[in-house]
Amino acid sequence: MCIRDRYGPGATEVPRAPWPTDAFDAYVLPIVLPTEYEPPEGVTLHRTAGATAFVGDLSVRAWSFSVLQTLLEAGPITYEAEHLAAAGWNTTFEDPQASGGALRRYTRYRNELTPKLPLSIGPKLKLPKGQHVLEVWMRWSCPESAAQHTAAVFSVSADGREIKRAELVCEDGPDVLTPYRVEFKLAASEVVNMRLGFRNGTVEHDRTVLTWQGE
Repeated sequence: MCIRDRYGPGATEVPRAPWPTDAFDAYVLPIVLPTEYEPPEGVTLHRTAGATAFVGDLSVRAWSFSVLQTLLEAGPITYEAEHLAAAGWNTTFEDPQASGGALRRYTRYRNELTPKLPLSIGPKLKLPKGQHVLEVWMRWSCPESAAQHTAAVFSVSADGREIKRAELVCEDGPDVLTPYRVEFKLAASEVVNMRLGFRNGTVEHDRTVLTWQGE
């Protein structure tokens, strides 16, 4: 799809962030920002799956990796699943129990082939070295006949290599949204990405909470 078809006839692709500028009214980045982030005065955020739009006064820098570092140092940061990238199907559903009012959900129906595409992807972040903890808030269930099967696979990669992988078994599925905890340590700053793949039953992803515990 052409960039003008997606964002309007006045859209222009730029090689880097344009701020500070008064030449544009909005700037779209293919990143997901944590809910704890607050934009500068005069800037409004619009979030969608895998991307964020900064709308308004772009005369000040609205986002940088140093802002992420500050948020990490201040405490846990939260990524809503409905803001993460996904592939292949419409999986966003409203849910009153979800932290942001919506979540990702997929159900495999009888005799349906297991989809190969992930339920959610990300966030993809350049994280500092040290100890990190992920809490992936989920809920899943399967038919009794599939109790020993895998409901979902959660993986963490650093600079393209897998450093954590967990298979979530159907019979272990919680009745309420519950955090699944994953810990990993980075020897140096690396680009980290997370993926949640569907396998069986009904799998729901509400949010991912990241805590940096320091070096």
